[in-house]
Amino acid sequence: MTPSPLWFNSEQEILVALKDLANADYSTGGKDILECMWGQSSDMTTHVVNGHKISRGTWMLFFAQMCSMTVDVIGPSFNSSEFAKMLMGKHKRYGTLSLTRWLEIGVLSRIDQKLARMKNMVDESTFDMSDETSKDTLVDIVGYCLLGAYIVHNLRE
Repeated sequence: MTPSPLWFNSEQEILVALKDLANADYSTGGKDILECMWGQSSDMTTHVVNGHKISRGTWMLFFAQMCSMTVDVIGPSFNSSEFAKMLMGKHKRYGTLSLTRWLEIGVLSRIDQKLARMKNMVDESTFDMSDETSKDTLVDIVGYCLLGAYIVHNLRE
């Protein structure tokens, strides 16, 4: 079986995309985020998802804000170099086939699973930022946000 092509070719590419996504200006509804991250003007084509019209800018805005808020929650213990190394490793191991098949909805589903996991930890009083399991769950959300932003920009026509 041939592995699916990778979206990011290096940890450096991940670091640049993460910086752009986390530091985005939300005032333009996501259009500037698309332009900033990939250096080209992007149309704001609307896609219909489950009967709802969602623009590329809205998707990008969601992923950018979720990324930024999650990094803020993690706080100073978030290490972007370690994150890039972890994401690149997972990217190589898991490939892109599953996310390519389901696009934004697949990423949103993965984020929802992580949020449900966090809710369970909070409900069970086991959520603690000093615990690696709690932090790993948040770091995974940041990774999915970055992959979601990639999908919105590069895999949508």
